Amino acid sequence: MDANTTKLITATIDGSEVCVPEGSTILQAAKKAGIYIPTLCSLECLADYGGCRLCMVEVENMRGFPTACTTPLSSDMTITSTTDELQELRREILELLLSEHPYTCLICKEKGECSEYMHSTRKVSSITGCNFCPNNGACELQQLVEYLGLKEIRFPIVYRNLQPIKDNPFYTIDYNLCILCGRCVRICNEERYSEVLAFAHRGNATVVGTAFNESQKDAGCEFCGACVDVCPTASLTEKMGNWVGVPDASTTTHCPFCGIGCTMNVNTRGNRIVNVGPQPGKPENPPQLCVRGKFVPGDIPHHPARITYPHLKRNGHWVEATWEEALNFIAENLQLYGAERFGLIGSAHDSLENSFILQQFARQTLQSPNVDLHPAYGYSTVVRDIHDYYVAQGHATIDDILQADTVYVIGAQAHWSHPIIENRIRKAYKAGKEVIVANSTMTRTMNFSSDFRHYPKGGEHIFLHHLMEQLRAAKGHRRITMVIGDEIFHSSRVEENIQNVLRIGTSLGPDGRILFLLPEGNRYGATMAGMNPSLLPGFTAADEKGLSGSDMLKQQRMLSALYVVGDIPAGRHLTGLDFFVQHNMFFTPASRYAHVFLPLTTSMEEDGHILNLEGKLLPFNAVIPRADHILTSGEAVNKLARLLRGKPLYNEADKNTPDDSTSRQIHAMLDSALIEGRELKPGNTTPPDPRSQSKNSQLTRQLLKKYHFHYMGNSLPDVIPDLDEVLRQ
Repeated sequence: MDANTTKLITATIDGSEVCVPEGSTILQAAKKAGIYIPTLCSLECLADYGGCRLCMVEVENMRGFPTACTTPLSSDMTITSTTDELQELRREILELLLSEHPYTCLICKEKGECSEYMHSTRKVSSITGCNFCPNNGACELQQLVEYLGLKEIRFPIVYRNLQPIKDNPFYTIDYNLCILCGRCVRICNEERYSEVLAFAHRGNATVVGTAFNESQKDAGCEFCGACVDVCPTASLTEKMGNWVGVPDASTTTHCPFCGIGCTMNVNTRGNRIVNVGPQPGKPENPPQLCVRGKFVPGDIPHHPARITYPHLKRNGHWVEATWEEALNFIAENLQLYGAERFGLIGSAHDSLENSFILQQFARQTLQSPNVDLHPAYGYSTVVRDIHDYYVAQGHATIDDILQADTVYVIGAQAHWSHPIIENRIRKAYKAGKEVIVANSTMTRTMNFSSDFRHYPKGGEHIFLHHLMEQLRAAKGHRRITMVIGDEIFHSSRVEENIQNVLRIGTSLGPDGRILFLLPEGNRYGATMAGMNPSLLPGFTAADEKGLSGSDMLKQQRMLSALYVVGDIPAGRHLTGLDFFVQHNMFFTPASRYAHVFLPLTTSMEEDGHILNLEGKLLPFNAVIPRADHILTSGEAVNKLARLLRGKPLYNEADKNTPDDSTSRQIHAMLDSALIEGRELKPGNTTPPDPRSQSKNSQLTRQLLKKYHFHYMGNSLPDVIPDLDEVLRQ
């Protein structure tokens, strides 16, 4: 709340004066003042609930013991949160909760010795007690037992004897440990609007489950992991970090997988990622992520198939080599090729700094204009045209969806490509906004729309022209936000489509907003950094246009040497290369054609920045240390530049990271580009032939893998097979 526009009220809690915005609850006021009031059901991101009753307080001149999470604070109210009577009531409530939860470990007199001497029991894969439980040390029940000083439980334990569910793709479900706090049900229904979880049965038989006892996958679960993040016990536990232990560090960074760049907390223990979720001990308002952001980041750096040393191809077989051997071999070969005979393909998952250095290496060191990202769009300046529109009209944000009166979702399946934007669309619909979905196929977003407008496959250009005419003829002032997705981008008429969308956006005036669902986290930033065959850094037009990534893979006779960061499609088109370097985390089918393989860092192991689809500069922060024998893409080509020309692209003295001069160049480029644009091209005002069709790529599973479920070009379902099962929904 904004203190400048909201009335402030003052009250007293446990003798301390608190001043909070009017409308705050007692619990919110207590948290702001740093006063602990126990609760098991409250979540900041959800409506007040009052289910567990543990946050009861005494309020002067008020009968009974109201719950702090549902009672509004009023001026001059005097509250006491800790008295002997309150603590006794809380102990009784906790005893009742624990009567249906394995509790002997919680009150065991020897639990201190267990913690000190029985670490090896964590290796046992069953959940029956403290040291066998993956939530040991992070369980909210443990914290409550300690806080309330609970020494014994007067009720016999009632073990539910429910079969744990272990075939779930990313987490184990054991409802024997569930305390029915309702957090998972509420966040699934009230925050994510997935509407998968519910309370089933009644009375003592009540459990959390799905309708008709389906699996979560069959019930439509999107595996965002929000339910796991808020579970106070080990009823829902991630498989990846189950037996690693309690995190000893938590680092905030940003997700690389789509153009939003969501904030994420990565919890680690030593050199290992435990999970991505709330900071330890702070489950009340976890960052909202999707299946990729929640469950993938730890799988890639710790994958058993990851390659961590350079390799050279000798007699058709890979042989491990040192970095000195590999780089010298690359330099010797690249000296034979230059200018138009060399091509470099980077990744929009890479950092802004690395992308800037990669294009410098191609253009300055090897004098080649052939630089691009993979996969590429149908026309190379699409991101620049979008940028020019944003400079003229202002950047859109994902929260503009919530501020709009009408939301158009055109050609998108955002629940797979950009789930957090899908979440905003669902919230807008639930808030009574008009949501209009237009697509050539059925989408899940239809369930959260006021109107569905179907156009035939290949007919998106006709729909856009009709929409342009309809909005021009419409009267009245409406705030309109348009969400533009894959069917507009992946079309043989992509340039015409984008120009018409921009024309519509310009006609909407200052209250109109357009969100272009760019795929990888740094597509905008990498293009601005110059990883484009037609554009130099800062979206300056290149004097000499190079080959696009698609052309580099198709026109092998024009190239002799290729350097690829990540992975590209394998095939006979690679046999025409005289020299091929792959800088990647894994051997892939394309590696069969490579002559050198270099191990690559992940975004979890390096610092840097991305520029998201909102035009925000967001940091990558290293969450785990990388091995000394793995380099970033920028570090590798910087060393090659020294070998080839005797001069690196930046000073390597500072632990092989870009020096201040490179950082200054990048920031100057950003400062200039974000305030300077070009005149927008006019859209096509001529009505298209109603019989005309474009070659429109619907968002099939294969396209999902290619454009959204990949990392550095590596197919995520191939690296993490469970993702393939999720995509079969």
